[in-house]
Amino acid sequence: MAANQYDSWCQYYDPNGIEMEEIKKCAQKNCDKNSLWDNTRILEIGCGTGRFTKLMLKEKVKWIDAIDPSEERVASLNAYLARNNINNRCCAVVTTIEDFQSDGEYDIIVFSWSWAFIGDRYEEILYESRQNKKDRLIADSRIQKENAIKKSLKLLKPNGIIISTMVENGEFEKIRGKLYYGTEHSCRELDRNIEANETLRSIISSKKSILKNRQYSISETKIETAFVFKTIDIAQQAISLSLPNFDKITDNDILNCLAGFKKSWTEKIELSDIVCCICIKPTHN
Repeated sequence: MAANQYDSWCQYYDPNGIEMEEIKKCAQKNCDKNSLWDNTRILEIGCGTGRFTKLMLKEKVKWIDAIDPSEERVASLNAYLARNNINNRCCAVVTTIEDFQSDGEYDIIVFSWSWAFIGDRYEEILYESRQNKKDRLIADSRIQKENAIKKSLKLLKPNGIIISTMVENGEFEKIRGKLYYGTEHSCRELDRNIEANETLRSIISSKKSILKNRQYSISETKIETAFVFKTIDIAQQAISLSLPNFDKITDNDILNCLAGFKKSWTEKIELSDIVCCICIKPTHN
């Protein structure tokens, strides 16, 4: 998805800042710091065009390293940083967590909607009919995710934490899924996200330590956020731009999908998202 498309629909997400508040609560509870954001170094993995980066920069964060494999999205974020004179507090780089090189450690490492895309082979696995090939794809995906966690843990300060947020349910994602995949696979992207979170839990809770002499605890919460639109026309446009094949989807297609949610609307069009927030914290032996 092009950077401008991503920005065009993400601007309507969570206007009340529910997800950010939950991350702040999680960090406050688990970080060994008197003041949460003062002098805090953050690494954001999969920053995209900076949806979450921009929110963190409004807090008193000392420094953010933001990484993403997309040149276009990183260029968009760096342009925003320069335009607003805040590139002295954040640097966006085109790279992956596996290849990322840092000269320091981090208080908080964030996977904001990005964990499921690391080593993502979901579509290949779904359509692969040969069991031996399917098993290899599953194993390869897990290895890439394990390597990403290992690298992240090595970059953490002794009392640092990793936070991952992924959408696992909600009206907005179901509408997108139905339009893109059809009724039969309306929740395919949500299934991928749920499966990715299960893999994360499995990696951390495995009896085999991810890093020698270090163990980790895992906790999680579910929060309900929403996409909020002032008019049906804005909702239509945002939904169409959030789809890879948006040019093939008609306004009537979108209106038909939206029709089932009208009972819950008052003055605004609100489409829910259910987000799972997972926190990983080192435990002292």
